[in-house]
Amino acid sequence: MTLAQLRYFLAIVRAGSMSAAAELVHVAQPALSQQIRQLEGELGQALFRRHARGIRLTDAGLRFQERAFGILRQVDALRDEFISTRAEPVGQVTLGMATAVNTAFLLPICLAVRRRHPGITLRLVESMSGFLMEWAEQGRVDLALAYEAASAPGLDAQRLGRESLFLIAAPGWRAPVKRRLGLADLARIPMVLPGFPHSLRILLDRSFAQRGLRLNVTAEVDSTLGMKQLVAAGVGCSILSRHSVAEEVGRGELAALPIARPGVSRSIDLLTGVQRRSDPAVQAVRAVVEEVVRAGLAPQEG
Repeated sequence: MTLAQLRYFLAIVRAGSMSAAAELVHVAQPALSQQIRQLEGELGQALFRRHARGIRLTDAGLRFQERAFGILRQVDALRDEFISTRAEPVGQVTLGMATAVNTAFLLPICLAVRRRHPGITLRLVESMSGFLMEWAEQGRVDLALAYEAASAPGLDAQRLGRESLFLIAAPGWRAPVKRRLGLADLARIPMVLPGFPHSLRILLDRSFAQRGLRLNVTAEVDSTLGMKQLVAAGVGCSILSRHSVAEEVGRGELAALPIARPGVSRSIDLLTGVQRRSDPAVQAVRAVVEEVVRAGLAPQEG
């Protein structure tokens, strides 16, 4: 049994098929299959059950998955402790960011990385939080800033803080009441929101349902820019972070109104895939991202 076989095994679990795993670990599929057959032969038990749509772990495979993941984490920790690091980290790091996070933190993160680590090339991709979680797990991005991101077997997840959500309206929009609006008030207002499976929509539907309320959605738009344009045109209001509309509010194109307690907030989580977790360049960018985001969220926390 080798460490490579353990990594191949976990790659197949993450990818869901032998062919997808072969692409993930850059190994020919016949060679990957042979490594797994050797591993199963040594263990004397089948780890996977093949079916038409891919593969599924056997009971033995489920037990092996937990132990293999723990062993590789210990190996990585040992390597991290003793490996000699460069005086200055170099290389490319791919950072995935949810759209609203990108709007708020893209510039300060890029400037900080460029100033502190000129040897690092930062590649940025933008997508929905659900896709970012998958990409981090698959190794398509090294780091990801996502909303309400649960931990997965192939990820390290760190919660950086929470951001409050605001009612976003067109300038001069007249609220139905003079006091600060609560969720019951918002349930009666026509809303422009993303559809499913957008993490924001899931969070809002759950928050309102917990109080016996239902959103009045007049338009579904899976684009932050599109939502802002419809709100500015008076189609309806929306519920977004203040970061998402800071520029428009500053230009007087939109208004951001605080929501009465308990309000709605969402977490911002930093995800790190295990493939390059110990890479000095990834660690350096991770430290910058953590510092910038925590500083940006500090006024809103609590």
